[in-house]
Amino acid sequence: MEFPEEIWTQIFSQLIPQNDPHSNEKYYPYRPLRTLCLVSRSFRRLAQPILYHTVFIVIDRALSHRALKLLRTLYQCPSLARAVRSLSVASFCISDEKPNFSDKATFLDGVLQSLDIPSLLKAQLDIKPSSQEEMDAKEEMDAQEEVDEEEVDGVPMILALTTAVQHVDITISELNWHVRISHQLAGSMQPDGPDPPRNYANYGLPNLKHISINANDSPMNTSISYVEPALLRSDLISLRLAHVNWHSAWVEPVARPSRTCNLHSLILDDCIVDEVTLKDILKRYPKLRRLSLKCADGYSAVDIDNYDEGDVAPWTWRSGPFGDVLREYGKQLEELTLLTDFHRERIYGFSTPEDETMLGSFHDFPSLRKMEVSFRELFGPEDRDGRVIMDMGLFPPSLEEIVIPSNHGAHFREVLALMRNHALPKLRRVTLRYTCASSLNLMAISEKEIPGWTYLERKLLDRMPIKVYCLNFVKLPIEQNLL
Repeated sequence: MEFPEEIWTQIFSQLIPQNDPHSNEKYYPYRPLRTLCLVSRSFRRLAQPILYHTVFIVIDRALSHRALKLLRTLYQCPSLARAVRSLSVASFCISDEKPNFSDKATFLDGVLQSLDIPSLLKAQLDIKPSSQEEMDAKEEMDAQEEVDEEEVDGVPMILALTTAVQHVDITISELNWHVRISHQLAGSMQPDGPDPPRNYANYGLPNLKHISINANDSPMNTSISYVEPALLRSDLISLRLAHVNWHSAWVEPVARPSRTCNLHSLILDDCIVDEVTLKDILKRYPKLRRLSLKCADGYSAVDIDNYDEGDVAPWTWRSGPFGDVLREYGKQLEELTLLTDFHRERIYGFSTPEDETMLGSFHDFPSLRKMEVSFRELFGPEDRDGRVIMDMGLFPPSLEEIVIPSNHGAHFREVLALMRNHALPKLRRVTLRYTCASSLNLMAISEKEIPGWTYLERKLLDRMPIKVYCLNFVKLPIEQNLL
């Protein structure tokens, strides 16, 4: 039976996975769409734009080859470029030395001419057009002496071609590319000279709502100033930064956006943040609903090769001041994640005294529904038996879900106490996320009879070299409790 193309397009659109598309290639969720592209030319014409809805390039040895192939495809087929909504890619270099890429100058000229954007915006992409005279002059110089080829980052060109993209996840490996890409994500371009950045939001990815930047340049965290322009985009909904140094002692004050930001979610993975920065974040983003912070270790603050301060830690986490700022400026938060275990474990390598303060009470947070906070920051250090004394009054009455991070299988007793205690009337889900726990402990807690609760599932996340377990319990409906 033949259907109109509109019907086939709707059918194929149902094959777009709803879960995380950035999964292991073994479980590639777009395989059905890719198979449809091989059925016939008509199916390929309809399914391929849907397939390009999400573009994800695995970071491996073949990254540059795959990224160059993607860039050629997007340039040669603008309809596929306009179909991209989610893009995940790492910085890659375009060079004449790449196999099957001897026509670099011609290719870059073609990309540049295809972009319908202002000249200043083109100049920011660092794509230099090459006239015949320039090419002849370059050949003459090459004949006289060896000339180093200037490297060009391909990510800005991919971004410029995918004008309808909504979600961007970029791993930036070269420090000198940070600012240029960040300006492009912000929809603003930095002209030469003292003039302020110019706003090209209508050209600079107008549909972009979600940005993720992994500033993976070196063991030392990258300063926030290198990705600052992306913070000024007022229409962002979610922002994730990884391996960024946002400590007030090392960075200059970050500029504020000219308009009120609509940011709802801010995730800081392996970042350096202090209470001064937190205050600036909460005042900068008054509509923030989700805040997640995974603290980097002390070594990430400085260049280890040039660090000569002896045994003093470059920076240490302080829970008390952080909690004070949260209570003053963060009561609108609905989700809070604060993981400091990795930082505290690494701080033992220094002679700096450990921070003994605690976050304090979250009882007066009326909107806080989900928490994932290291128990050390809430209740203090463990005793000799590995237990903590929980004060249920520190939790907000509105809490619906709590995730308990644990190392080596600790806090099993605390999980049972949370479910048996009725101090949190809205609590519906308790998750224990732990590493290095024995299977005996796992079976022991999952087989416990807890009135009103049921064991839901156990997730095993294989993150080499460690394995992460998630043990989930959910509260039964009232009618089942009465049975």
